[in-house]
Amino acid sequence: MPRKSTIVATIASVPLSAPAWAQDYLLLEPPCNECTSAECDRGFLAYVYLSPLMDFFAKQADQVKFEDSSGTDRELVATGVRDIPDPRHYFQNQIFYLTEPADCDNPVVRPNTDSLYVVGQFDLTKGPVSISIPEMKYGSGSLDGSHALFSVQFVDPWTNSFFHLGPWGDGTTGSVSPVPVDISSGDFSARTRHLYWTGWDNADEFVASGKVDPAELIPCDDRWVWMLGRVAIPFGELDPTLEICDAFASTSWTWAPRQGFEMIDLRTATWDCNPLAEGCDGRLADYGTECTDVTAPGFDPIEYLDLAAKTLEIASIPDDLLNNWYRDLLRDIGVDPEIGGPSNAGLDAFQLEEIRAGFRRAVSLDLLCGGDSSACELGRTSLGYAGDEDDVEWDVPPAAVGDFGDQMLLRAYVAQIGLGADSQTYEYYPNATRDASGEGLVSVEKDGSTNSYILIMDDSIDDYCSSWSLTMYVTDAEASTARILCEDYNQSCEIPDGDCITAIGTLKRNWQGGQGMLSSGEGGCYRILVSPDPPDASETDIDWLPSPDAAGQIAGESEARFQVTLRVFNAAFDEQGTIFGWTLPCITPLEPDADLPDCASCLGETARDCLADLTGDGIVGSNDLAALLATWGDCPVECPADLDGDDIVGAADLARILGHWGACPAP
Repeated sequence: MPRKSTIVATIASVPLSAPAWAQDYLLLEPPCNECTSAECDRGFLAYVYLSPLMDFFAKQADQVKFEDSSGTDRELVATGVRDIPDPRHYFQNQIFYLTEPADCDNPVVRPNTDSLYVVGQFDLTKGPVSISIPEMKYGSGSLDGSHALFSVQFVDPWTNSFFHLGPWGDGTTGSVSPVPVDISSGDFSARTRHLYWTGWDNADEFVASGKVDPAELIPCDDRWVWMLGRVAIPFGELDPTLEICDAFASTSWTWAPRQGFEMIDLRTATWDCNPLAEGCDGRLADYGTECTDVTAPGFDPIEYLDLAAKTLEIASIPDDLLNNWYRDLLRDIGVDPEIGGPSNAGLDAFQLEEIRAGFRRAVSLDLLCGGDSSACELGRTSLGYAGDEDDVEWDVPPAAVGDFGDQMLLRAYVAQIGLGADSQTYEYYPNATRDASGEGLVSVEKDGSTNSYILIMDDSIDDYCSSWSLTMYVTDAEASTARILCEDYNQSCEIPDGDCITAIGTLKRNWQGGQGMLSSGEGGCYRILVSPDPPDASETDIDWLPSPDAAGQIAGESEARFQVTLRVFNAAFDEQGTIFGWTLPCITPLEPDADLPDCASCLGETARDCLADLTGDGIVGSNDLAALLATWGDCPVECPADLDGDDIVGAADLARILGHWGACPAP
């Protein structure tokens, strides 16, 4: 039977009714998906399923550059291809790092500016890669000998985070539950780990060889791995942070019969080409995967799906119930590495156009690419995003981010706004696009007038995490594009020492240039002015996060819109998935010439609810200390003295008692 007839029969015979374990599909029924044919349905779902994979390989193609003649340049760059001494030479399996904090032109999606990024793109086809992490201590300047906050995350091609290395433990995502502890008690020693593909022909022999400590192995179920390391830059001390990043190293190995492992010379080694990479017979310049690419005039979804079929040759679909279901529906429209793609599948012109229509319908969703789909009520809340009903400012990502399971729509959405997003325990990141009244955050109106806001945050956050930051992003009117604030978007953020404030928090300078924590006013909160203009010099307990000072910096819109992302690292969570004993900040518009509100205006007089008052006598004192010491140790059942919710009454809880010593706020 001709291939075309086979496909037509298959499409007609396989219904798209949602299996019980494919709950995302229920969210994509009309009016979100207006398809009326099986091919259209499959084109729609093809984009939802494949776009994170394509984003992964597009990011790899952008980061893995051809090697220069010396082979020593390890800077991570955003654009350009170096001179090619030999087209087989790649930066594959090597580690690179940003040499400056991220700005508006950067190779990292939704970056933070309080960290340098250390990146590795690994192909494990030939054997394992040993990753060496130096002692995580700053070695020069005023930071000499102090600990460096860091995390190293490993992401598979389907954008799941599957392994972490950090000060509070190494292990698979979910097996390590960091809790906020005194930073000096973490593990900042040098370490080496060996990343290997479980599907590699010699994997079993390698594991059984005894050549490496089993505790040093990092198994991966796919041959492709993206490493995302983050090293904090405290107080703008760039040079000692660069020294740490430069000391990261990787070594590739292959197996030689009777000899064991031999080092691979990266100057002569070759790997399969990424179909999206220039120089690998790909079309990255014409067929990127960002929303701006897939919505550009002349973009052909069929060619995109052709590239996806080639990508599946080097990154096969995982074998489980959910992924097998998607594999079948993709094969129905020819997205199959065995036949090359829809344009080679024998489908007729009508069927191909229906596939295009479904693909474009998915791209048009407000949720994914900021298109015009007003009739579709699909939004972040349907994906599990939540927040306290009184905290309308913040969209709080669900715990499934970074380890998506069967939530394919959530995976597609997160890949568009923050490819490589970390899992909640390691990095908790609510994002604010609205103020306390529910209005969008706008710093410059159409008429040129400016808006200012006061962000008030309960300072007990310091009891529940290792560090935190607030980062400013400039956005277009639809909020589908977000870029880091930089001089191009806000000239007024230049301050005398030459530092452009794009984030503030535990490790950043405040607007006055002082080191240490932000200014904490009376009442137990941080007060942060979000405005194009700095606060008056007399306001000594107000910190400043500059917002855009002119309209149209991204999309030519007549307003200057922005977002603020809160990052909380290594936080303690309660059973509801929120930070134990802490509420999200409020963002309140300021009237011209109005007095700046105090903590109580947002948090109330009972800010923090005085949780450290274990005895309920209105005072955190010796009675509470005695109650804590009486239950010191493991706490498998609910214990009032377990203030950080880690099932242990210990040093962190004691620190909270001592940190809140004295009378509680009056009710």
